[in-house]
Amino acid sequence: ALAYSIRSGNTKGYPWRRDRIANNDWTPVKFFDHILIRSTTKWFADGQLGCVSLGDLAEVGPHGRSIREVYQRGDKAKSDEHERWGLWYNNQEAPADNGALPKQAMRAHPDCSLLQKPNTKKDYWEQRGRLFLPEYIRLDSVRTVAIRLDIRVLGCYWVSARFVDSPLPDLWEMAMCVYLNSTPGVLAQIWTATPKVFGRSAMPLAGMRNIPVPDFDEGQVAALADHFQRVADRALLRLRDQENDLVRASLDETLCATLGWDREEVEKARFALAAEPSVTGRPARN
Repeated sequence: ALAYSIRSGNTKGYPWRRDRIANNDWTPVKFFDHILIRSTTKWFADGQLGCVSLGDLAEVGPHGRSIREVYQRGDKAKSDEHERWGLWYNNQEAPADNGALPKQAMRAHPDCSLLQKPNTKKDYWEQRGRLFLPEYIRLDSVRTVAIRLDIRVLGCYWVSARFVDSPLPDLWEMAMCVYLNSTPGVLAQIWTATPKVFGRSAMPLAGMRNIPVPDFDEGQVAALADHFQRVADRALLRLRDQENDLVRASLDETLCATLGWDREEVEKARFALAAEPSVTGRPARN
């Protein structure tokens, strides 16, 4: 059926250079709309936005799997010297089984306490953080692809990014959270991620360190951190609802104004992403 569709001209194609495939760049497999293929290739592969890798700016890790090997969930209402606060659930639509509220805004809160398992020698407590990225992204329901807490915790299905060399790590966390939840930031993560199953992008630790991010100057950090404070508690909509998402639109507008990026191009990418089959869960239409 596919061969017939290609021969008859009833399908869309996008040219892709052999050298990109040789370098393991399979961007057209991740997106249906040519707008997203073109934009992400230009922005990230060709370096138009001047991004660096997240791992160049921050310590990323440990992976949530490592935390789960050492800690188990405790009773959130209970805390003593043997318990520590954690970030366990990646629930974005409904409360978790312990009652933790869904994570729909950029500012989040600890959702469990952690108990160290018996006979475990490793201790990751010194690597706790405040800015977190999820281990995987469910494109049909995701709202936030980065969250920031007011206190440092360990992530169990989330991975922290810590700006340990920055004199203002709190402002860097806020600024980076704005970028990662903007349309270019969301696309940067999908572009980097491994498509585990359709609509569910997995993010190995090495891939997370390679996410393209801007290397902000002090003024840009301050401007984006200020915007974070103004909208951090407002819920973002699902990706499929981006035409009506005033919060994500404000992130895009602030990012473009601060970094000099093309606002119209970013807006087109936001609308194209909202129509992706992996986001809507509906078949693509030529």
